[in-house]
Amino acid sequence: MPNLLRSVGAHLCVRPEFPPGYAGQTQGSAPTPEPMSTFSKYVIAYDISNQRERNRVSKILCGYGFRVQKSVFECSLSAGGKAKLEEELEQLDLQSGFLHIYHLNKQAKRSEIGKAPPSPDSGFAFIV
Repeated sequence: MPNLLRSVGAHLCVRPEFPPGYAGQTQGSAPTPEPMSTFSKYVIAYDISNQRERNRVSKILCGYGFRVQKSVFECSLSAGGKAKLEEELEQLDLQSGFLHIYHLNKQAKRSEIGKAPPSPDSGFAFIV
């Protein structure tokens, strides 16, 4: 399966076939899929002044979700995937800014005002 690409402005995210830390994945093994019902939607926003730190955060987040704004990502994560993401981000030891991770419950609905692009997950079918 080819990599999925998502572009916003000059920023490009290359999505691996499965995100890093996908449940059941070990070095050199095929991931074990989880039922979609075990995934939750998260919005991750950051404000980081140092360009190097910002690039490192962006690179990690591109492996877990879709960029919806320059410093905002939407991610569908399992509990294990969220823990792995938080571990990777904590290892960066950010000095010039911070991240916020917002959990969206199942009742949360997206409202749009203006000409918003379609959701990156729309049009995709997840087969488990």
